Amino acid sequence: MPRAPISRTANPKVSAAKAAGKTLPARKASKASTPVKAAPLVPSTTINKKAARASNSSPHLSFYPAKDLHSRLLALLDQIENSSDATLHRAKLAESVSELTAAGLDYYFVRTLKEARVGFVTQQSANIGLIGVKQVMTPVIRNVVERLEHDQLQAIVKSIREFMK
Repeated sequence: MPRAPISRTANPKVSAAKAAGKTLPARKASKASTPVKAAPLVPSTTINKKAARASNSSPHLSFYPAKDLHSRLLALLDQIENSSDATLHRAKLAESVSELTAAGLDYYFVRTLKEARVGFVTQQSANIGLIGVKQVMTPVIRNVVERLEHDQLQAIVKSIREFMK
C-alpha cells in the first residue's frame, strides 16, 4: 500500500488549528509576526454542563470487560456505596481500577491490532510496550486512590457507575 509523502517541515500552529477545526488567516508579508491570542478561559461550570450534555448524547466509546471483572466491580461498588467508611475499600478499588484500565487498553489497542493482523514483531512490540505502561500505571493509580477520603471515593464510585450505563 503506497504511503503519503512525509512533509519535512512542520507548522505546529497550522496543525493545531486544523485539529481544532479552525482556519488561520493568511499571513501578511511583514517582518513582525502577529502574536497569537490565547483562547479565553472557560468557567468550570460551563465545562461541567457541556460534559453533562455530552454524556447524555451520542456518540460515545465503550468497551465490554470480562464478566468476572464486571461482577467483581459491581460487588465492590455496592460495598463502597453501602459502607459507612469507604476508606476501608481503597486497596480493592485501586486494584479494580487498574484492572479496568488494563482491560480498556487491551480492548482498544491490543484487540484492534489483532483484528488488523499486524505482523508478529509489531504485535510483540505493542505487548511489551503495554506491559511497561501497566507497570507504571498501577502504582500511580494505587497511590492516588490510597489518598482519597470517604466522600471522594463515593464520587469515584458514582462516576464508575455512570461509565457503566
